[in-house]
Formats: sequence, C-alpha cells, structure tokens
Amino acid sequence: MHGSLGTPGRPLYFLHVPKTAGSAFTRMLDDAFPVGTRVPAEYYAGLGGTPLAEALQGRGMLAGHFGLRPLALAPLTSITVLREPAARAWSHFRYMAENGREHTFESFLAHPLEGCGARDYQARWLGTPSAERFPDGEPAIAYLPTTPGGGHGAPAPAALERAAATTLATCAVVGTAERLPETIDALGRLLGRPLAPPPRVNATRDARPLPPEVAARVRALSPIDLRLYAEAGRRLDRALAELPPLPPEPLVPLPFAQGMEAGFHGTGFHRRIHAPGTGWHRWTGPGRVSAIRLPVRIAGPATLTLAVVSACDDDVVRSLRLTVQDASVAHRLESPPDGPGVLAVAEVTLDPARPLTVAAEVAHTRRLTDPATGELSPDPAGLALGTLAFR
Repeated sequence: MHGSLGTPGRPLYFLHVPKTAGSAFTRMLDDAFPVGTRVPAEYYAGLGGTPLAEALQGRGMLAGHFGLRPLALAPLTSITVLREPAARAWSHFRYMAENGREHTFESFLAHPLEGCGARDYQARWLGTPSAERFPDGEPAIAYLPTTPGGGHGAPAPAALERAAATTLATCAVVGTAERLPETIDALGRLLGRPLAPPPRVNATRDARPLPPEVAARVRALSPIDLRLYAEAGRRLDRALAELPPLPPEPLVPLPFAQGMEAGFHGTGFHRRIHAPGTGWHRWTGPGRVSAIRLPVRIAGPATLTLAVVSACDDDVVRSLRLTVQDASVAHRLESPPDGPGVLAVAEVTLDPARPLTVAAEVAHTRRLTDPATGELSPDPAGLALGTLAFR
C-alpha cells in the first residue's frame, strides 16, 4: 500500500490543525495501515533533523502539524478536519492551562503568539506558506506555521482566505470534528475500505463548558474560520453524496492469517507494539470488550486460532469469551507450537454475506507494571493479542 493510499502513486497527507480531534484521527490512520506506512513524526522536531522530503521517501502517509510545506514537496492526496472556531479555541485554551500555562482567557487572547489561537487560527494553517526550520536551523514549532522568514505572521485577511479556500478545494476529503464519524466514512469510501471509529486520544480533560461570551468573542475574531468551517461542512456533504459506497471485503480461501503489524480495523485496543520474543501485538483495553473486523470474508467451517502472547494476570485469560460474527463461540486453550502464551482455539462456521468480526471479552483489565522501572501504565489493559488465523 505504500505510496498509493489515495490516488495511485500519491501518499496520503493528513494536514492536522491542532485541537480538531486530529490526534484521534491520526491514531485511526496509524491503525488502519501496515507498520512503516506513516512517516514516524507528527511535527518537524520529531523528524530528528531529517529533511521532510527525505522522510517521505518510501512512505505512504504523512500526518501531523506540517502545514502547507509537504504540498510543495511532492504530489499528495491531502485531507483535513476543521472544528467550530469557538469550540476549537476554548479547547486549546483549556489544554494549555492544564499543561502548565498560567493563562486566563484574557491573557491567552493578549499573548502575541498564543493569542493567535483565537484569531482565524485554522485559516493560518491552511493559508500560510510554511517552512521546516527557522533561519537558525531550529525546527519549526507545532503551534503555528513558521514562515520561510522565520516568523509566524499570516497574509492579509483577503489573501489568507483565498489561500485557505484553495487548500480546502484541493483536499480529497474535508471533514469536521463535530462530524468525525461521517468524515471517517467519507475517507473510507475514498480508500475503498471501512475504517474504524477513532479512539479518544489527547482530549482536553478540563470539561468546563464554553461560555457564551467567549464563544461570541472568538467568532468575532475569526470570521474567516467561520466561513471555512461552513465550507468544510458543505464539502463533507458533497463527498458523502458523491463517493461510491464501500465494496464488500473480498472472499478468500482458507487458510488466512493476520498479524498485528498489518492494517487493522478494531475497537477497544491500545496501540500496536513490538517486543523481542512476542513480535507485534496489541493489548486489549482500557475496557473489557475488544473487537476486530477482518479485511476479508470466508465461507463455511473453519478453525479460529487467536494468539494470546501475554496477559495482565492468569484470571483474565481464563475469563476470555469469544464472539464471531456476533455469535458466542466456545473455545479451548492450547499451547502454541512455538512462542509465548497460549492459543484460544474455536471451531466456527462463517457466513460470507456478513463482515468477518471477532470480539474478545474479559472479566477485568488493570494497569500494567513495567518490569524495568516499576511504573504503572497510564491505562488498564487485559490481554496482549498477536496473530489471528483461520484454517
């Protein structure tokens, strides 16, 4: 799939405007494609000194706070997500406050750099030419586009709006944070396969509601963003009306196997990780139910094997319940011929007229202890799952 995720030969570029649900969107994209597809950075400092053009070589996807610079380097299939301007600015302000910035909303507005977050901020990302580095060689920041001259100014309002509107017009899919499921549906239809709902990632914990007076003030300061946001909604409506429906997954013969390094459609999982001895795997969690939708369909009787390479404790392995195509199935535990853990093995009969889904439910999850440091994981987990196979 590398290099041909959107239009053949053109890598996919998700132009991520901060605080527009983009971290969740990026995680969904990361999951959806094989290991190594995405450039492993979400902002210029993360490239570790590698020029962006070099980092793009051999990759099929770029996602992050890179602004317009990538569009000047290579033919890309670009997508973006906008958010209602007042809601976005309020989320940004609260996120900064809970991460150590001692701001009132008034001081946030008055700050010469950070206050741009409430002044046509999304237009700046879509309409300001950007550079990878400051003139002194330091990487560009992720808060605002860094101009080729090293500043953070934007074009005059009329020019900014024209440039931002042009960027939207060149995007293959434009969506909104408020309509994220529909945005993901449109992107899946563009790519020709279903995409999973995004997990909750990098969300602002501060749940204070948006005060009406703040909303009114931000909207008055962001007239271009309001028009761009409205256009994003119209473009999403057109995409949903015009893109072809999703085709069914291809019917394949047995045997079939999929490892966690492959593209993945699932819910209730943590990021995939690699470890010596266990290879690529994903922990279930933080909840008790995790589900996978396979990229194929299979007909008739088959034996399902699910590799459980680790677990938060022995009881959670014994508590495992499996569901295949929405029907509960009995399973047995077997020792794998090689490798760690156990295999959950079930005899199933598969309906090719329905998506091939496998769900795992456990009695509990808990935070994991890092054996090297003794630190607890931030979120609970249950089972570490490896390869899923049908034979």
